[in-house]
Amino acid sequence: MGSNQRLALSLSVAALALQPAHAESGGRLSVDQFSLLAERLHGSSSFKVRLQAALLLGVAGGADAEPLLVTALQRDKDGAVRAAAALALGETQDARAFEPLIGALLDEDVFFRAQVEKGLAELAQSVADGPLKLWEQVAHVSDVSQERGLAVLGSLGAGGVPGLCAAAALGSDATRGAAKAELSRLPADQLIAGLRATLRRKDADASPLAAAMLGDLGTPSSLAVLADAMSDPTQPSAVQSEARSALVRLSGAIDPALEARHFRSDDPQERLRAVVLMAIKGGPAAEALALQALQDANLRVQAAGASALADLGSTQALPQIKALMKREDEAPIVRVLEIAARRLGRKQEE
Repeated sequence: MGSNQRLALSLSVAALALQPAHAESGGRLSVDQFSLLAERLHGSSSFKVRLQAALLLGVAGGADAEPLLVTALQRDKDGAVRAAAALALGETQDARAFEPLIGALLDEDVFFRAQVEKGLAELAQSVADGPLKLWEQVAHVSDVSQERGLAVLGSLGAGGVPGLCAAAALGSDATRGAAKAELSRLPADQLIAGLRATLRRKDADASPLAAAMLGDLGTPSSLAVLADAMSDPTQPSAVQSEARSALVRLSGAIDPALEARHFRSDDPQERLRAVVLMAIKGGPAAEALALQALQDANLRVQAAGASALADLGSTQALPQIKALMKREDEAPIVRVLEIAARRLGRKQEE
């Protein structure tokens, strides 16, 4: 691609940012406007006209523009127009655009490929679960395309972490190494924010790795999100297990005095979290707090107290837990109480 073509593309992108397409309400082109731009994209002899048409279709053409832009991306004779189509596909908010853009990652023209990467980054940020969808597509292409796709995810900062965690959990050895390298290059604040968001996704593949990495980072501010993941019955079991392991590694950062104050909160989630963290910390104070939790007005806090007492091996709490089992009729809570009672019963028999 020549310097004049690159300049034309840059100027067109800048002009579009300053003066968006004339569109109907809602930011979409009218039927006539769409038809005119489609005709210009595929029929004009001027690369500048085709380039501008591609950019306008991407911004305001909607899903109908996707097949037109894919054709321009793959077949236009001019590199600047193909680059404009790549940028425009990123603006369509259409997940179908992932496949053709990823296919273009193998192009050897560095400038063109940079526009493809920009298009992919924009698309991943504009569609639901975009980073994970990008990884799902990248998982089935060549090693070179995978590496470049993972670099796009890395460019998204915290937003790309769910996709990178999925790649690090599911990819080949080389892919896992590349994904972890991208994660390691992120600034600490972006990495931690992304890992927390990934943990909250409750993804059976990506979330366990996020929990493990939060534990490895040793950041006390992650205690709360890890405690929530560990105690959340809707989290996959692998996530709960990794969250517990991470909390054990972070146990030195758990402050019993602070958790005692949290347990006095009006927020039941705060109280539940305090019980979970104190059980990880262990000791007489943890047992005392768990016993108090059995008397809490909130059923989930009661259940957390029973689980904590089972973890602590507090057999003296067995009669209270059995009494709670007789009073409760909410199946998930009863199940937690039953498990705690069985564990303590076995402990008592030893």
